Amino acid sequence: MPDEKHVGGTIGGGKRLALVVGVNSAPKSLLPPLQSACRDAEAIAQVLEMHCHFTLLEPPLLEKQATSAVIKKATLDLMDHSEADDFLLFYFSGHGQPMDVEAGRNEVYLGTYDFAEKQVERDETLHLSLSWLRDKLFQRVEAEKVLLVLDCCYAGAVGRGGPDPYLEELQQRISYYFGRPGATTGAPPGGLRRALTAAGYNLRAQESQAHGRMTEFLLPALRGEIPEALTPTKRLSLSSLDAYLKESFEPPPKPALSGDDAGKDCVLATFAVSQSDPMLPKVMSADRPVNYLPFLPNPYFQPRPGEFDHLERLVFGEDSQQPAPQLVGITGMGGVGKTQLAVEFAYRYQQRFPDGIFWTAATGQTPFDLQRTLADLAVKTNFLPPEDDPTNPEHEALRARHLCRYFAGHADVLVILDNVEVPQLVMTALADLASGKLASTILYTSRQRAPLAGATLYSVEELTEEGALHLLLESTRPALLKEVLVGGTSVEAEAARQLCRATGFLPLALTLLQSLLARDRWLTLSNLAKTVNAENLQAMLAATFQISWQQVRDERARSLFLLFLSYSHPPLVGWHSSGIRRT
Repeated sequence: MPDEKHVGGTIGGGKRLALVVGVNSAPKSLLPPLQSACRDAEAIAQVLEMHCHFTLLEPPLLEKQATSAVIKKATLDLMDHSEADDFLLFYFSGHGQPMDVEAGRNEVYLGTYDFAEKQVERDETLHLSLSWLRDKLFQRVEAEKVLLVLDCCYAGAVGRGGPDPYLEELQQRISYYFGRPGATTGAPPGGLRRALTAAGYNLRAQESQAHGRMTEFLLPALRGEIPEALTPTKRLSLSSLDAYLKESFEPPPKPALSGDDAGKDCVLATFAVSQSDPMLPKVMSADRPVNYLPFLPNPYFQPRPGEFDHLERLVFGEDSQQPAPQLVGITGMGGVGKTQLAVEFAYRYQQRFPDGIFWTAATGQTPFDLQRTLADLAVKTNFLPPEDDPTNPEHEALRARHLCRYFAGHADVLVILDNVEVPQLVMTALADLASGKLASTILYTSRQRAPLAGATLYSVEELTEEGALHLLLESTRPALLKEVLVGGTSVEAEAARQLCRATGFLPLALTLLQSLLARDRWLTLSNLAKTVNAENLQAMLAATFQISWQQVRDERARSLFLLFLSYSHPPLVGWHSSGIRRT
């Protein structure tokens, strides 16, 4: 990742500090649980660090870590670490709750993990309110720029009928709290104070395990994947982001940008666009490739016992705190979770790879296939040789060699080659392209379990029953998970065990079932088990896709669904839709 000094003039001087919070549930309140707030916070934190060059003083505050008192203290710590030239960003994903307080006033509270309406009725200062945030971050901090991003969902029936008076009230209060600070406040003169807010109930967050509605738009924009959100000079400014959100956000309510820009251009990130693919921006970098890991960590990932300790010993050795040149293969059958394990390993140990983490699919049977893959990775990481023309196919080898020579010269690099079909190609082809031995750590995933010279293999087996139950139920039916883990024998508990056994404890199949349970909160485990009662994994996956197919209504989506199935490997035996059968 290029440091801020490198981008200095384009992004601005001073430190860029962020605090990120995500809360799905507030058990002491009347607010219904959300599904994606924690996932939102983790995704935003990763993007802020990798693409916008913010420093998080601490990891994202999630669920039980995100009490009102903890968030307030973290906010004050953020203020204490800031100076006059700095840029502070506060992000919150969760609920927002308007409440009447003393003297006939209305206050809006963020749904922290310990938020309770009854406590607010007795002490309006106990929990985290928008007026508290305004007082601390807008008026009392010396930083030059402050931005609040509140993907704040209120539990109203937005979009289900006529206007929602509670939603309108919430929008009005946010506009009031985060309007222009004014000359009579304690805000420093000439300081930018803005708040980007989504003041509505997020139905999408309830129906999927993806992201909250506003965050779902924010993430690709912050990664530079939305040209419409960029300025002509390839900057993502707050004003260009706001214009993109207002243009693209349907149906209403649309995000609102409040506050005072103080006549300043608030640049969130700067990108460069590849000549070969104008839809694929990349962070500017001249001296090293930009990190490329297009997956997020899964908060519900279930490691096998001792898994990370074993991998750590294989990659780093017994005693060394720095990566040693190693070739490690993660092997196992399809669907067992090899790719996600590699992704989780990369995030868990990212501090040990300061020279970069780079992922690419490595399917193919010949050295030329791998060369093409690495040339494409060079483009994605914006690390091209001098005078290279990405539109010229004859320059493919030059791009691949340029990137591999970087791998050869840097030991603190992690390269993840995913879904390798011919492991024997890995080191020979890479070494040929690099014109010598690679210093980087190479982690590859493959279904091929045969020993490979110079490589250490780690075989990934199916999950334990407890791990499978956690993956299936932790985010979808937490109360049932507690019952099952203590030996409960209800119909639902037995159905949960039956489903785990039917999948062979494979993460891919369990994740598919997990998504069905997340989309339909009324779907019982016993009814799902009746559908998924096949005698083998292939038939179980076919049944799962059959259920998913029945919920796809849009013809274009059905076409994409069928296109995916045509490339599935191994084929889904027995799956059919309207007479179409895969064999």
